[in-house]
Amino acid sequence: MSTQYDLFAAIPQQQFEAWRQLPGAKHVLKDAFRITASYVPQWKKSGISVSFALIAELIRHRVKHVHSRAVAREIKAASMDGFSMNNSLSASVARFIMERRPEWVGIFQTRELGSTNKPRRCVVVAIKERMG
Repeated sequence: MSTQYDLFAAIPQQQFEAWRQLPGAKHVLKDAFRITASYVPQWKKSGISVSFALIAELIRHRVKHVHSRAVAREIKAASMDGFSMNNSLSASVARFIMERRPEWVGIFQTRELGSTNKPRRCVVVAIKERMG
């Protein structure tokens, strides 16, 4: 797997491991750690775990900074080189962060690996307008 586009055929953990090998992934991961570190005290104080989606969106917002730092170091900074993070990688990145920082375990909401979403019941109600 040589580009982020090749990752879609793999299972999430394989996608993550392949993405980590791309040149830009280490820069994106550093940003994920930095951003998370800035929020941890507030989250620990509240006692409420949060979705990694917040960090993922902040990474997307900051990706231009990641690109500029890479370019300043004469590193090719294309999204195909790992300088972006697909949503399918979020759970693996959250677990990766918590594995490396044991004091952060439980900060992010996670599901059991291999679990699926429960089917939801949807009730459709038709409302007839009264004429008259």
